[in-house]
Amino acid sequence: MSTTFQLSISIFGILLATTFSCFASHPVIDDVQLQKWYKVLINDRKVGSSTLHVLTHKHGTTTTDSLSIETKQQARQKVRTNIISVHEETLDGQALSFRKVMNVPNLERRFIATIKSDKLLVQTIDNNSDTTKEYDLPQPILLFNGVRKHLINILANNKNKTLSYYSWDFTRLDFNLIELKIENPEERTNTRYWKIAKTVTSDRPEPKKSYFYTDAEFYQSEISFQLSGKKVDIIECSEACATKRNKPYNNFSAMFKNSPYRLPKRARQGKIRYELSFSGEKKLDLPNTFEQNTFTKNGRTFVDVCDQCGTESAPDSLDQYLSPNAWVQSDHPTIQKAAKRKAGKKRSSHAKMKALERYVEARMTGKIQYIGYGSALDAYTSKVGDCTEFALLLAALSKSAGIPTRVVIGLAYSEETFEGRDHIFIPHAWVQAWVDDRWKSYDAAYDGFDAGYIALGIFDGNKRDYIEISRHIHQIEITSASRVIQEEPYTP
Repeated sequence: MSTTFQLSISIFGILLATTFSCFASHPVIDDVQLQKWYKVLINDRKVGSSTLHVLTHKHGTTTTDSLSIETKQQARQKVRTNIISVHEETLDGQALSFRKVMNVPNLERRFIATIKSDKLLVQTIDNNSDTTKEYDLPQPILLFNGVRKHLINILANNKNKTLSYYSWDFTRLDFNLIELKIENPEERTNTRYWKIAKTVTSDRPEPKKSYFYTDAEFYQSEISFQLSGKKVDIIECSEACATKRNKPYNNFSAMFKNSPYRLPKRARQGKIRYELSFSGEKKLDLPNTFEQNTFTKNGRTFVDVCDQCGTESAPDSLDQYLSPNAWVQSDHPTIQKAAKRKAGKKRSSHAKMKALERYVEARMTGKIQYIGYGSALDAYTSKVGDCTEFALLLAALSKSAGIPTRVVIGLAYSEETFEGRDHIFIPHAWVQAWVDDRWKSYDAAYDGFDAGYIALGIFDGNKRDYIEISRHIHQIEITSASRVIQEEPYTP
């Protein structure tokens, strides 16, 4: 079995972060309702809609933002994902609470964030768990109505026309620092009355910058951005326009990579040298592992892959690779019990990993769903998912069995036929476990590691890094692949 990464989930993360900081509530008048409609386009193809509903009452404002995206999977299967965000504020724009509900096939996940004095309590509820964590609250933290009120005030009193504040990111489970600067558009219209420059600072190496447009009252009217090589537009329009029939985007095949040659199984059992080319401004830094050696020669990028092709320094500590997180719940009693039952009697780490690999493959009997990003516990309970769920479940089980483990995103060669294409590279996820004093790959969703795997990034299984790494896949092309019979001497 194999899979592709989903464009739609990346869209949701960015859309929610955008609407979180841009929409605002209506001026304070008792029991006033406001509703706006938006169409969502990918490469000028309508794939969904969004609505903004603001209710102002004597106790404050309630702002509801609903987003619906329709995509296609293999065999033209349509999948709809819905996300609803609700923000509660006082009449003067003070944040009280906010919540989000995400619904994809076989999974509903709810987040409820409540402000208590100088703390933010974040409750996460899904099919299998209910957890609450406490975070220190930075200031100022603003929601829809608060952002709008501050922008109006800044327009009148701040020469720099700049607003800085914090917002909560449900994907990162952390705060982002947002800076908005009011600018005049190139040509002023009713829907392009203000141009807003937005800078988001998080734990990424570089701040993320973008622009969007609002009407005269600072309600968002239009935003455009590039995502995984695709142009995404969210544009205000009439209800009839927004609810017009969608043309679902085929996110299953969009990330396939052509192989320059057919790579038979025998060749993949040895060593293969790939040459990669990159498009776009930023080139993805490929990792060097015990199974992969990346080098540049005469300005060209090459990757050697085999069982022991590369070198990698041993980590100072393996503790972080045993730690659970929100997506890899290795400390959950259900996961611990399964790991002990399936791997407890095995003597070596390799034997334990092979037993857990077989167990995950046997357990995941549900329909393959190329949508969403379920946790290890979601995968264990529902038995449904794609390669990411297979990898997260295997990582949780192996960590619970005491084996340090990390998750890998990359490309895997497939001889299977997808959307009429075969002998292609498909975005894929697997794990690497610390076995016999080295990192070794294991894959419960496919036929096992060989030289047909190219690692693009390594992470701990959290959704934030998954999105960040997978967004670069569209920049990569495999221009050459050759079996290495005799090692060529090379000095970088």
